[in-house]
Amino acid sequence: MRLVVFFMLSTPLLAQEQAPPKRTPEVTCAFRTLLESPEGRIASVTSILDRDGDGVDDFAVLRTQPHQVDFVSSQTGRIIQSQALGPFETTSWFVVRITPARDIDHDGLEDLVEYGWYRGKNDEWTACLQAVTSHGGVEPLRTLLEPGPTASFPNRFAISRAKGGDQLFLTRTFVSKDSGRTHSRGQVARIDDWKGAPSLTYSSPLLDDDFGSSLVVLDDRDGDGTPDIAIGAPGPFERDLPGGVQILSGKSLALLEPLEPSKLGIRSERFGIVLAAGADFDGDGLQDLLVGGSKMDSPVWLLSGRPMRVTRTFENPRPDDSNFASFLSPLCDMDGDHTPDVMVALSMAKRGELAEAGCAYLYSGATGKLISEVAVPVPAQSDRFGSLGAVVCPRAGKVVLVAGSERKLWYVVVTTDAQ
Repeated sequence: MRLVVFFMLSTPLLAQEQAPPKRTPEVTCAFRTLLESPEGRIASVTSILDRDGDGVDDFAVLRTQPHQVDFVSSQTGRIIQSQALGPFETTSWFVVRITPARDIDHDGLEDLVEYGWYRGKNDEWTACLQAVTSHGGVEPLRTLLEPGPTASFPNRFAISRAKGGDQLFLTRTFVSKDSGRTHSRGQVARIDDWKGAPSLTYSSPLLDDDFGSSLVVLDDRDGDGTPDIAIGAPGPFERDLPGGVQILSGKSLALLEPLEPSKLGIRSERFGIVLAAGADFDGDGLQDLLVGGSKMDSPVWLLSGRPMRVTRTFENPRPDDSNFASFLSPLCDMDGDHTPDVMVALSMAKRGELAEAGCAYLYSGATGKLISEVAVPVPAQSDRFGSLGAVVCPRAGKVVLVAGSERKLWYVVVTTDAQ
């Protein structure tokens, strides 16, 4: 488990008793520059299981030039190890991401899987999937893009840790032409054998809905013993559509629950462009879902229950200034109410006269109330803090964050006095 959440049963107050007003906790943020890449070569950040033996989860940072992974201690903010991933004859990368996997090489340590889409020197696009093992090996797992008349563009991927082993979920977009017009259709594929073909696929019933722009793994919601998935279909950037999210069975890829803003009683544009999961806010034993839209005044919504409904709203404190929710994450309890809390980043936020400096916000998961801003002390133009990010929660009241953009990452420790 990466997130430890504390719950406590409360005893009803007597009629004559008054509950003391809950104060906003004091928040302390300590920033330090971790990595800089003026050429924009920082591609992905994720949390991983303890790498340096101190009993606390750590971080992995993927760079494309040089092509390597840096393992970072969450306790010290220092690079534990840098691992070269081998040369690729590329002229440019489009998408490169990493995510933790099980112990692929059977040495007792968690490994990583890298997913990259790059253009070679012959101008042909290729997508690859490879394991990055803890002992320093790099093992190609699968070529995911074969040249052909119908282009397939990979978007997102996630790994579900099912009882029978890891399952890889990959979203991709197929582009086609009809009567001179270009259309796209999103698809999700499940791969059970790392080196095998997809065992199941599901295609969105709609064209041009941007199905697959976001993807997260949930708990088992349909009782078949396999974790399920949520996939965003926010619609294209050039059209301000309401958007939506589809909950699919991880076992069969059958549609379990469509989440549409109108049926949830909310108004949104591009609902589902950002998703996050991993915490149970209402104590029903199921992970809840955080969903963001792209309109400037769109909040972030917390969806809970079965069927899912909106149970909390996290308002954008800068509705006239920036797109909201470039990065979302549930946190451990930061304000002492025994409920997980939430971090939301705004990578395009202004800081004074500085455009696209970026910042993040810490919210109460119980009330939706803003607790504190988390912002670089000396920002710079186009820092875009919050474009990339990952969190580790060593204990209640403390969050360690590695966040930034493709050009610069910070190591941030956020603590409160509420515990």
